[in-house]
Amino acid sequence: MNPLKHWLAPTCRSRAPILRQLPSQSIFLTFDDGPCPELTPLLLELLSELKVRATFFVVAKTAAKYPALLQRILSDGHALGSHSLDHRYGAFFSSEGVLQTWIQESFDLLHSLVPKTEMVGFRPPAGVVTPPLRRVLSEMKIPLILWNRRSYDAVWGLSQARALRHAKQWRPGDIVLLHDRQRLRHQKDFVNSVHSMIQNAQKNGLSFLPLSTDLTWQ
Repeated sequence: MNPLKHWLAPTCRSRAPILRQLPSQSIFLTFDDGPCPELTPLLLELLSELKVRATFFVVAKTAAKYPALLQRILSDGHALGSHSLDHRYGAFFSSEGVLQTWIQESFDLLHSLVPKTEMVGFRPPAGVVTPPLRRVLSEMKIPLILWNRRSYDAVWGLSQARALRHAKQWRPGDIVLLHDRQRLRHQKDFVNSVHSMIQNAQKNGLSFLPLSTDLTWQ
């Protein structure tokens, strides 16, 4: 049994987060695990073409290898958040001091790459949420941002049929989890599937916004 499974937050699988100042018919598209030098630019081109703004939760040490991609994400009007320093799990099983240092180092590194940029919050790898993590983030005054819609695209990729099946379930206020790091053989299908998901949502009157610190998660 996966020892991390016990700590997966219920909000990842159930109801949408409660959001303050939510514009009518808006949802939030989010991408984890990047940036990826092959896939992230393709997604940015797609989002620009469809006039969609999203939120990218980036791994700080990965982002440090591709600072130009961070600049492009921001210049295209998207939001940034931390997806941890290195996408590892050891800090969850260490002291709260170690956990806080690990989180702070991710923000420090990101701010060194894109100074004066407001990060929308922290999303833990795999959605792992422990009581110490909640306490540390509360003390640091950093929002914990999860999701309530996912397609397991990082595991299985994303076919057109499955993408549309998931997109039909989207409702205003949803936070949708996708990943801009995919196996090479999945990347083309992934971009085409994201295209179809967005177009289906727009056809149904939904719009897309990046997350911001003006929103409150409960």
